[in-house]
Amino acid sequence: MKTPRIVRLTGAITALSPISYTICGIDGLPRLAGRPYLTASAVRSILRHNGQEIICDLAAFKPNPDSYFLLAGGGIVDKADKKGKKDKAEGEGEGEKASSADSIAPMLRTRFAQAHNPLVRLFGSMTNGVGGKLWCEHALAKTPGEFFGPMEEKDPETGRRTAHDPWCDTITHARCDDLARNPDRFDWTAEEVESYLIRREEAKKGSDLKKRKKEAQRQLRAARAKNDAVAISAAREALAGIESEEGGIKHVSLAQPNISYECIRKGTVFEHSWELRDPTDAEIELFVLALDAWATWPYYGGRWFHGCGRVSAAYDVTVREAGSREWTSAGRIAFDGTGGLLEVEGRPAQWLEAPALRAMAASGSLNLTHDAIQAAGKDIEADEDEAA
Repeated sequence: MKTPRIVRLTGAITALSPISYTICGIDGLPRLAGRPYLTASAVRSILRHNGQEIICDLAAFKPNPDSYFLLAGGGIVDKADKKGKKDKAEGEGEGEKASSADSIAPMLRTRFAQAHNPLVRLFGSMTNGVGGKLWCEHALAKTPGEFFGPMEEKDPETGRRTAHDPWCDTITHARCDDLARNPDRFDWTAEEVESYLIRREEAKKGSDLKKRKKEAQRQLRAARAKNDAVAISAAREALAGIESEEGGIKHVSLAQPNISYECIRKGTVFEHSWELRDPTDAEIELFVLALDAWATWPYYGGRWFHGCGRVSAAYDVTVREAGSREWTSAGRIAFDGTGGLLEVEGRPAQWLEAPALRAMAASGSLNLTHDAIQAAGKDIEADEDEAA
């Protein structure tokens, strides 16, 4: 059996500051085997967005919305197209069969991407049926951060022992109401103050509703986990009532005395690896250029304006060439989180120069448009129409 070419990067990502991010419907940070992790989709997305900017600059291409979302996110599923495919698969009358274009079109688009759009071939496009070549694992916390206390401590008053999370902390902060804090700085009329106080009370009600909504969502998840139909119905009814009340709230509370979020501690090390399966030289080069762009803005997650999310990364690179069973060391790739250059040793230094990718751009063979990849999958449809 012929083995494919594989480029593998194995190493770690290190938190140089606390890391915070959110996932809809989950309180706090998600865990794998009890450990916090950096999601593969988010890490991969950083490189995809970097790659989109790099390849568009190389091709001097300004994408329209459809082309941009093809490059940066794999495209947008159009409801009308989705319905059309379903109708085609089911047939409009008895005895009709789905067009063979439905199965062949993805192959044609893949072939087009291989020749003209290395970014889509590297990261994939689900809407066009093009599979990506870049594998990325979740970065799982390997060691607790440097500022963790004992795993448990004893309360001197009660004698109870309290367990500590070795990886995460909760950051708590507040937002103050400037009118209440510094009333002498404002020159407002009585009517303006009254109007403000009314809005402040309404905003406070909105904050209370938000807490109630969060609790109702928690109860709904618990009911679903137990498959309790009565509890599910009650939780949904409560949630609907809260959302109805929320609809009338127009103002955000200025005074928020207890804002908090969970973060992974500074110093936490995450095991991480990448793998490129059967990549072309241009695809490898684009991947390394995207890593280099990450080095210039070395952040992951949100709240970077609070100083969160700065990271460093280091990987050993190994390669197995097509037809071979032997793995050879190819060098090293790293960045230190200062926003400087990507550190490369061995073959990655050649990939960073991107000769194959630049040659594609110079020859004019890059075609990054949404319309082109769509048209590539319609060639078979035109042939079928002519045959009919």
